[in-house]
Amino acid sequence: MTNGGLSARNSHALLSALLVLSMAGCALHDTDSATDPNQAGALNGLPPTFDTFTQTDVTPTQDLTTLDADQLARTLGSWWEIFDDKTLDALVLRAIEANWRLQAALENIEQARSQIVRVNASALPSLNAGVTASRQQTGTTSKLGFGLYDLYGFNASLAWEPDVFGQVQARVDTASRDAQALAFDRRALMVSITAELVDAYAQLRAVQQQLSLTRQYAGLLEQQIRLTGRLADSGLVAPAQVAQTRQAYLTTQAQIPVLQARIESLITTCSILTGGFPADLSKTLRKPAPMLSVHHPVPETLPSQVLMQRPDIAAQQARILASAAGVQAAEADFMPSFSIPLGTGYSTTPFDLLLNPASFIWSLGAGLTAPLYTGEELQASLAIAQSVNREDQLLYEQTVRQALKEVEDAVTDYQMSQQSLSSTQGMAQAQAATVVQQKSLFTTGQASRLQLNQALLDQLLASQSVIDARYASAASLVMLYRALGGGWHTELDRSPTPPLTTESSDAHLTDNPVRTAPVERAQVS
Repeated sequence: MTNGGLSARNSHALLSALLVLSMAGCALHDTDSATDPNQAGALNGLPPTFDTFTQTDVTPTQDLTTLDADQLARTLGSWWEIFDDKTLDALVLRAIEANWRLQAALENIEQARSQIVRVNASALPSLNAGVTASRQQTGTTSKLGFGLYDLYGFNASLAWEPDVFGQVQARVDTASRDAQALAFDRRALMVSITAELVDAYAQLRAVQQQLSLTRQYAGLLEQQIRLTGRLADSGLVAPAQVAQTRQAYLTTQAQIPVLQARIESLITTCSILTGGFPADLSKTLRKPAPMLSVHHPVPETLPSQVLMQRPDIAAQQARILASAAGVQAAEADFMPSFSIPLGTGYSTTPFDLLLNPASFIWSLGAGLTAPLYTGEELQASLAIAQSVNREDQLLYEQTVRQALKEVEDAVTDYQMSQQSLSSTQGMAQAQAATVVQQKSLFTTGQASRLQLNQALLDQLLASQSVIDARYASAASLVMLYRALGGGWHTELDRSPTPPLTTESSDAHLTDNPVRTAPVERAQVS
């Protein structure tokens, strides 16, 4: 793991790419993009690596809401599979399918899709039909006659307002881009949840190892208390040494319930993130398992498309395009609107003549309405739309700079954690060699049991440091993938993702019946 990884050269190339993206965002909404939002973010071609970078289109190549959990895992790069932990793979798959926050985000996308349909419907003709029946009394001064009579009618009307100046189309574009942004928001949430889950699982396995070492450490200290007690009785050691050993033992014992509580809390976190209840994974995850370790090196170079996998950047690009379409719609409101009404039907006083050809009536017209004076309402609406677009551009700049910081911090933390892990492992190996020497000396009578136990205690402390360093390394790698928007695809030979429930005790992820709703499928367009 220490041989592979992102070099300083590649990390700087990645940061340079983000800076280029930041500058590209400034050009997303110029005069042309305000009138034609589809021109913003055009795909001009991407290089294979981060040596150069070109802004890409925010339109996703595949609609994430139409995919099942396994397919969604693949679109995220399945980066967690680098740890080769089947239980973790199944946990992540379950979270993608059943997490309640992701389910709620999917409902937001459904609402946005319905809004697209509603806006688009306003450009279509509307057809209505009606039947009337009334009894009327005319006055004696009416030129049409007077008296009491019945009036029956049947009519149909067709109305259409042609979208001559593009008001409706601009609003459809706005709704479509809003839905697209929500889809990217859901992907960002998905990346966040998977990273939280992997980190919680990695921490769980680390704390379980810490608990095991702490118990071993307490057991050795208990032996030391007995040994130093006998030596103190013989006058070979000071009583203070016995008291110090007992204090260390009690301190170590006090750490055990703290670690146990931490384990339960992490199991609860995993259960909630996977869409279950706090105790759902208790029996399965309480059993200790090996810590996460990277079995495949991180690539030295990354494709440029990795940066575009940051869904928060893509979502903000979509919002810029949505507000640009909003400006176009506000400008179109200054133009006239046209209407073409058509009416036809039957109207008669005797009911038996209702469908008689002589009772047939019709009307056809055309109308034009132009805003002459609106009390500056239209001007204010346009100013608001333009301000929203400028705000979206500023938020885009902020998002890019935040991404720059997160990537830089993640790359630095990953590199430092690798160095720390290497040093800690070297220290542990040296301490293991010391234990071997002490055992040899103890066997030949050149060292006491007290000295051997002290060497074993030091070895346990070194092992504790290795556990901390291994978790820090795994956590920094998780944050690196998260900062890059969910990871990247590699050519690793991965086995298929396991099902949510299997016969294996390591992959059986629930002790209670699954209480989840099926994944809804939608299409954002």
